[in-house]
Amino acid sequence: MKKFEDINEFEQLLKKQLDGHTSSPPSDVWTHVSASTTQGASGLAQIVSFFKSATNLLKVGLFAGGIAAIGIVVYNENKTQDQVPNSPEVLVVDSLIAENTEGDEETEVLVIEKSKNADAEAATPTNSSVERQKSLENNDQTTGIKDKIEDSPSDVLDKSIGSEKSKTSDEVSNILERKELTISVSKNTPCKGETVTLRSSFAGDWYINGEKLVSNSSELTYLCNEVGQVLVSLQTGPTSAEESIQVLDNPFTITKTQKSKDNYSFQTQPSGVLVDWTLNGALVKNNSSSLTVTLDKVGQYNLVGIPTGLSCAENVSVSLTKKSTGYLKTYNTFTPNGDGHNDEYPIEIRDYDNFTVQIFDRNSRMIFSSQDPDNKWNGREFNVGEECLPGEYIARIKYQLKGENSKTENVRLTLIRP
Repeated sequence: MKKFEDINEFEQLLKKQLDGHTSSPPSDVWTHVSASTTQGASGLAQIVSFFKSATNLLKVGLFAGGIAAIGIVVYNENKTQDQVPNSPEVLVVDSLIAENTEGDEETEVLVIEKSKNADAEAATPTNSSVERQKSLENNDQTTGIKDKIEDSPSDVLDKSIGSEKSKTSDEVSNILERKELTISVSKNTPCKGETVTLRSSFAGDWYINGEKLVSNSSELTYLCNEVGQVLVSLQTGPTSAEESIQVLDNPFTITKTQKSKDNYSFQTQPSGVLVDWTLNGALVKNNSSSLTVTLDKVGQYNLVGIPTGLSCAENVSVSLTKKSTGYLKTYNTFTPNGDGHNDEYPIEIRDYDNFTVQIFDRNSRMIFSSQDPDNKWNGREFNVGEECLPGEYIARIKYQLKGENSKTENVRLTLIRP
């Protein structure tokens, strides 16, 4: 195997091989080679640095078809001085080793011609070449081709570039998978009318049941206006994620049945719905599906069923009314003259619980009192004394109709005599 005595001999051989091609060699090849011939040892360092790149190697390989092999020597610059030979390194390796892409180690490259008696020299390798060959085989951080290259230099370049592009494409397409594209939901079982917020660590296009709502956003706010399952999906490039939410409503009703006057029964529908029952704000029964109520007072009632077993059901209310059946009727004059017509002061009252009437003269002196509406004032003091003078009197009436609160009325009346 031929070895070079100096860089001039290497340059002449390289130029001879490149001159045989119809296309001009890359300009940077001659720049680095020419510089090396004029700078001696420093020039050798420059050409070694130039051939560190696998791309530069392939440039030379494309134009220098007469060169039988491209050799790469990889070594660690951190070796101590006694481990590195002082003589110039001119080594032949019968394979192409790709550029070191990992770690802090540096790669040096030399291009030489394989001599005709290379096979003979390969049969008796020197110690230095054997050690370097082992170094290449044991270096886990060096990636390359260790078998003899069968393809042409142009095929090697195409495969190298294609491999890098494929690697980059795979890395990009797997970014989202490595970071696990997910969707977080503020509430998975919202009630109808509630607002749900959905978020992701990536921006993309948001879809609700297949309909696109938002583009290029990492957040979606959705008003749940339809009851049922809602499918939410996020599309980010070739990657997508899905999440479902269940919008609930759980409506129920209350049926009313009147059993007797002012007596009612209530039932929830569906019958299994349990509620707390309140009447005018006061709790009357809890956690039950039925209720019986008797209205004992006149007025308006608001019965409310508050669901205890349904998360999204709204309260249901029923209005009730108890009407008064009693009444009080008074008059402003009477004529106690014994003609049998309007001789007593009449007071009409019906369906009452309590009744009292007191009559006072102008001096606020009570002249009559009764708790029976049928016992009427006849115009005499307490109905047995002297006749009262004609004029104005005050009748104070206290009463309570059935189902009502107690009331008091003051009525001005006039006693008329002939």
